[in-house]
Amino acid sequence: DGALRCGSIATETPSGSSFPTVGRALSPANCPVSLTPVSLRARDAESGYVIQGAGWRSAVLPLVSAEMGNLSGQPDRQMLFALEQHYSPIDRADGPRPYVYEVRASGLVARWRGSALAWPLLDAVLLPGGDGVLCALHRRDSFIQLEPGAAGVRTAAYRWNGFGFRGVEDPGILERCRALFDLDADPQAVDAVLGADPVLGSLVADAPGRRVPGAADGTELAVRAVIGQQVSVASARAVAARLAASLGRPLVEPRGTLLVTFPSAEALAAADPALLPLPATRRHTVLTLSQAIADRRIVVSAATDRDELRERLLQIPGIGEWTVAYVLMRLGDTDAFPATDHGVRCALEALDQPADAAAAARLAEAWRPWRAYAVQHLWDVEPTSAPRTAVKRRGGRLAAQTARAVRLP
Repeated sequence: DGALRCGSIATETPSGSSFPTVGRALSPANCPVSLTPVSLRARDAESGYVIQGAGWRSAVLPLVSAEMGNLSGQPDRQMLFALEQHYSPIDRADGPRPYVYEVRASGLVARWRGSALAWPLLDAVLLPGGDGVLCALHRRDSFIQLEPGAAGVRTAAYRWNGFGFRGVEDPGILERCRALFDLDADPQAVDAVLGADPVLGSLVADAPGRRVPGAADGTELAVRAVIGQQVSVASARAVAARLAASLGRPLVEPRGTLLVTFPSAEALAAADPALLPLPATRRHTVLTLSQAIADRRIVVSAATDRDELRERLLQIPGIGEWTVAYVLMRLGDTDAFPATDHGVRCALEALDQPADAAAAARLAEAWRPWRAYAVQHLWDVEPTSAPRTAVKRRGGRLAAQTARAVRLP
């Protein structure tokens, strides 16, 4: 009849299913009334509706239902919650998909699209290798019904098929995804130790359940750790981008600004040193490390014995304790602790603790065997100033460059 149905919109994932469905019947209503300050106009029965605000008009949207509202914790943002009729390559069906838009003075801004990755995203990482596999960390509850009681997460893997993402059920890939998001950790055990500490207790209370981000590729992890020594995040990122542009392998299907893979150890080891925009000593470190990885004398992997990996990395000129601790931490060593890290020491000084490396190491003894998780909390502390005795390392900011500390509900 040309009228748009409105009402509560919720999704749920049926038991045993991998795809969400519309979980509640929609109530017919007069949408232009409930959608103030925007209005709806039916384009025609086939193409859908246009949403119009003061001085702007949206594209034609295949709306099934829509309503205005707010998200928890964001009362000042007006949001449009909609069901739109779309085909999804995940379930290979045409059906209603939940979409969320922020309503601004200039128009609609899409905040979540439910036609592809069907659960609300906490984090996502594209695996290296050029085969288009995306590891995604999702909330288990519906995006629109953010119920604290429905806490929990799920890991999924998707492969790009040229039109959208389809689910991947390969156990090996899913295991890599779990490691990336540290989903096999025991946050209750970690928080029990760190939360009882007088220095970290308030930090843990403010952000319980922190995880340590993993790494998708050992070569990239180790090389970027070396690049990040004694430089700013912006400089390290620029160097890594230049290396990828000159030595990386082009993707068969580029995606936006993602055009190439990070260079392999073989490509780096064989590279003209002039292509490495680094100081001479660090350039030598990268080349020596890459050759050792290419020759399999060093295997940067969570499966490698940690003591062996530590010993072999320290044999590379230019690699010291900070680099080793950072690499081991990202490979799953729960007790790795970079005592000389600039970010850690800035945080300790902001918390009125001694900021020299020796004092930091002594203080961290109480955090065993979860010192790597303590680092995640310290990296989130707003520093008041640089430590007076600080070595100019930027490890605490390197983590923000390569992976985010995942905070789970």
